[in-house]
Amino acid sequence: MKLRKTLSVLLIALLFLVLTPSCSSDDPIKDQTETPGKPIDPGEEPKEPTEPEEKPDLEDEDYLTYGKEFTMGGEVYPIESFKKEQIEEGFDLMSLSIYQIKKDPKFRLRAHVIRFERALLEKGYTLEAIMGGKTLTSYSNALQAVERENSSHKTLMATINADFFDMGNHGPVLGTMITDHNVIKIGGAGWQKVYGITNDNELFIDDLTFDVKADKATITNINSKRGENHLILYTQEMGERTGSNQYGSEIVLKPTEGLWGDLEDYTNVVCEVTQAATSTEGGEKIPEGHIVLSGHGTSAEICKQYKVGDKVNIQIQASGSNNKAYKNIRTAVGTPYEILVKGEVIPAATQSGNPNGREPRTAIGHSDKHIYMVVVEARNRQSFGFTTVELGEFMKFMGAKDAVNLDGGGSTTLVTGNGNKTYGQGEDATFFRAVPNFLSLVKWNR
Repeated sequence: MKLRKTLSVLLIALLFLVLTPSCSSDDPIKDQTETPGKPIDPGEEPKEPTEPEEKPDLEDEDYLTYGKEFTMGGEVYPIESFKKEQIEEGFDLMSLSIYQIKKDPKFRLRAHVIRFERALLEKGYTLEAIMGGKTLTSYSNALQAVERENSSHKTLMATINADFFDMGNHGPVLGTMITDHNVIKIGGAGWQKVYGITNDNELFIDDLTFDVKADKATITNINSKRGENHLILYTQEMGERTGSNQYGSEIVLKPTEGLWGDLEDYTNVVCEVTQAATSTEGGEKIPEGHIVLSGHGTSAEICKQYKVGDKVNIQIQASGSNNKAYKNIRTAVGTPYEILVKGEVIPAATQSGNPNGREPRTAIGHSDKHIYMVVVEARNRQSFGFTTVELGEFMKFMGAKDAVNLDGGGSTTLVTGNGNKTYGQGEDATFFRAVPNFLSLVKWNR
């Protein structure tokens, strides 16, 4: 009798375990916790593609150049698959993969490359820095950014994630950001290098410093936390208010012509004081098209000297290495280091982005003729990713002469067209990390 009762209890427990669903978090971020450098069993076969692989044109010049083999670290890796899709004339998406388990069981690759003719920059295209939202600490994923920014006037044709950022504190990008000529963030020490383009479509990689003044007074920074004796310039991208405490003074200004944020030249902007010095916990409101000068200590006295109607000249001058003066920078985003300089592969200058580990990667670079946007998958059975030196070798292989490393890992994303195709996180990816900024090749429908 006891045995029969025991068997009945065991049978009920077994049925409960079979029928009870497994528990999982509703938070997609928690369900997809990153484990940089997590090993993938090299003996596992990559999953077969869900659709038949389109055969390349064996006579195509790009197939003959990029579809045969790739040399990395002195080793030659045969290209297993190569696919090219023309987005527009002079604007291509190329995808390639390497899977040679017998040659190197520790290496597999899937990479996606946008190659864009620079001549198209004279024909209605621009390279734009796109914010994650209205403020520096607004995040969105690439699909959301493309959907938000596309309009009857413009189409984001190819968009990649850009700068590194303070993800743990939901902070802004770490480097400099210039969008549509407007300097909205200045990178601190170690984050002064940028990838940018001027109004004349000059692409450049340089360490930028800024000389910012209000009349003759030096402005300490733009859209940063105000410290002792600092004078800070705040724009709408900071948020509704400056966020400062009551121990200082703030004045509100508006350009005498146009709105701040819509100007094309910020080297010398004449502004008019619309609100005299005040001191408010949480800081002053930043009205649309206006800026706020916020001073503490000795700089608070600078703000107090102005009254409503006074004119203030705001001057922002960017300089690069060798004291090169930059005028009319249209777009710039921060990067910790270059990976390719004048055709020479460069080791990482810092440890940002785990440079010596094989990770998902995002990069941008250029040659005299083309701009290249690259995303490399990793952390899946189809691709193990690149170190930054390997990424530099790949950028050189594709034709770039100069290139930089952008934020990678779970941030790595490329979106093409109207957001109908996404690359960088594996073909089965359903979660795409929200980030604070992007670089996009934009077609204007004028």
